[in-house]
Amino acid sequence: MLRALRNFTIHRYGRPGSCLSITCRGASITQEELFAYTNGYFLANEEYQLSRRYVRFNVDELCNTTATVGGKSSQVTAIDKMEGGFSKAFLMRKENRSEVVAKILCHIAGPPTLTIAGEVGALEYIRKHTSIPVPRVLAWSSNNSNIVGAEYIIIEKAAGVLLFQVWDSITESD
Repeated sequence: MLRALRNFTIHRYGRPGSCLSITCRGASITQEELFAYTNGYFLANEEYQLSRRYVRFNVDELCNTTATVGGKSSQVTAIDKMEGGFSKAFLMRKENRSEVVAKILCHIAGPPTLTIAGEVGALEYIRKHTSIPVPRVLAWSSNNSNIVGAEYIIIEKAAGVLLFQVWDSITESD
């Protein structure tokens, strides 16, 4: 029963979808946990701080939007939640084995329209005018009246490993 609650079936393009795996750092989570801040605790005003980081959005439409970007259309089969204090990042794995990152903004980061547009502009400027490797922006919306129901950015997955995965093995000379 618990497994059934942690995975749910979504429908894309009018066809029944397969079971969508939702995880956070390898552990299964519920769809509701995608919306909530689950990365830590607050010493003061915890309920208030958690409410400021809670963002409800349409998971099916985020999957549909993600499925159509980055080349050939392919259904999303897995979401891995990664989270910071100002946004939620989701590693979206597609049926064709490609991966992209979808970011949903928490409104504490600043005015959503300016924050999203500023991040997209900075990524595009750096990509076009420097040799610094940055992920390509595949889709974005700075208005929450879109089909996803929240401001979002979908970018290519950057090459490399996550810092938390190697932090314990880093030496002073590194």
